[in-house]
Formats: sequence, structure tokens, C-alpha cells
Amino acid sequence: MLHVVTADNRQRYREQVEESYRIRHRIYVHERGWHDLARLDEREVDQFDNENAIYLLALDEKMRVQGGSRLISSLKPHLLADVFPELAGVRPIPRAPDIYEWTRFYVVPEAREPHAISNVSCQIMCGVQELCLECGISQLSIVTEPPWITRFLRLGWNPQPLGLPIVWKGMDVVGITVDISEHALRQTRRLRDIRGTVLATSVANQKLAG
Repeated sequence: MLHVVTADNRQRYREQVEESYRIRHRIYVHERGWHDLARLDEREVDQFDNENAIYLLALDEKMRVQGGSRLISSLKPHLLADVFPELAGVRPIPRAPDIYEWTRFYVVPEAREPHAISNVSCQIMCGVQELCLECGISQLSIVTEPPWITRFLRLGWNPQPLGLPIVWKGMDVVGITVDISEHALRQTRRLRDIRGTVLATSVANQKLAG
């Protein structure tokens, strides 16, 4: 199940959040080679891992992290606006109360599937759509790799580039927006035959940073 972690309930998930930082370090530094993110404490955290961050953590039956993701209000400092503003070369950086940024989407190696969107990945994507629908978020901005545009298009997320790709750390990255909709949620659920909610608890009463 996907657990939504906000500033209100983060103490309850303290161990899982710390585990997520260590997993991110293994994936982004050791696996992907982003060595400028390396830290001696083996925790991958940046300036956006603060009280404004909303984490979606995929936890197994023993509450171990299998994957995760992060949402931040577009009205707060975030990756696109503060690190990659050049990606918005055609359309302006989207900022509104109902627009959030989606970053740090990862799955542990043992939960991945070659040449396919894994079950954990699909659950995280469904959870992002569910959370946003429940909280009145209509659109997400994403810094991603160009192949994801096609994937999102097939799933009905209506990806729209903000500008041309740039080369960063030897790979192409692009800024895009995607839409939140019941249609996108249905299409994403069909990918892995997911039925019903993937969120462990309702988020209606949780305070999101915005």
C-alpha cells in the first residue's frame, strides 16, 4: 500500500522516511552515478526535503520501503523553479495552488521488472493520481527523461513539454506538465489490473503544504 507522509504525521513514519533517503542514495549515487549528490551519511536529501515535502511511500507488510515519490507545492521552492528553470523555455513555470511538482520517483531494484512498468511503479503512479484527485490538485510539473512523455501519453496523463530538453549528467532531461484526472487513474490501474484504492488511508483530513 501507499502511505502518504506529510509534516503532520512524519514522526509516525520517521524510520521509513530515513530508509527512503538511504535507498535514494543507493539508487541515485551508486546506481545512477550522480556523485555530486553523495553524502558521507549515505542519505540522499536535498533542499526540498523539508516540511513542505509530501512523500508517498510504498511499504510492504513489514513496513519496509519498496519505492517512493515526492510532491511539493508549486508555490514553494521546488526543483523545476529553483534548479532547472531553463527547462521552461517555451511555457512559463507553472505556479498555482492546485499545481504541485512530482519528483524522486524510485523503486528498489528487487521490485523492478525488466522492460515493463513494475507493479510497485504502477501503484505509486496510481497513488499520485488518487492523492491529487482527493486533494484538489489538477496538474503536476515534472523534471524527467523524454521517454516518459510517451509513457504518460499512453496512460492518458496528457503530458505537455515546457520547453526543449537539455543534457544533464550525460542524459536528456525535459520539463513537462501532466494532468490529474479520473481517466488517467483508470488507464493507469488497467496497466497492472489494480482494483480499488492503493492508498493505505484517506488523506482528506491531512494538511498538505501549499
